[in-house]
Amino acid sequence: MLGITIMASAQKIKKVEFINPTGVYKGAFPEEIRVKLLGDSKIAIAFLFTSTSVNVASYNVGSDVDTLLYKNNTVTFRTPEMDSTCKIIFTFFKRGVKVQHDAANYNWSCGFGQGVIARGFFEKVSSKVPKIKDLAQE
Repeated sequence: MLGITIMASAQKIKKVEFINPTGVYKGAFPEEIRVKLLGDSKIAIAFLFTSTSVNVASYNVGSDVDTLLYKNNTVTFRTPEMDSTCKIIFTFFKRGVKVQHDAANYNWSCGFGQGVIARGFFEKVSSKVPKIKDLAQE
C-alpha cells in the first residue's frame, strides 16, 4: 500500500500597517508635497519639485495636482500623454514619504522642466488636511 503524505505549509502574510498620508511633506526648499486621503483607497495630491540650473539663476519646476489610487501606503503618478516612461512612486511612512522617479530621459521627463527629478525622503511636517492646489502658482 502506498502512503501519501500531504504537507500543508502556512504562508506568512505580512500585513501592511495602514498609514494615513494626509498632511504636508517638505524637502529642500521650496519642494513640497500635500496629500489628502479620500476614503481608504484614493488620495488627492499636489506636489512641487525643483532643479537649480548651475548656469542660470533660475529654477526649473515640476508640479501637478491629481487623484491617485492608494494601496499598501503607495501611489504611482504617471503622465502617459506627456511621457510614457514617466513614473513617480510615493511610498508613505509615519515620518514622511519616499519619492522615486523613473523615466527614460530625465531632461523634460513627466512634462517637468529640464533636469527636474523627483526623489528623496520628504519629512512630514503637518498632519492637518492641506489645501490641494497647484503649488507652482503660489
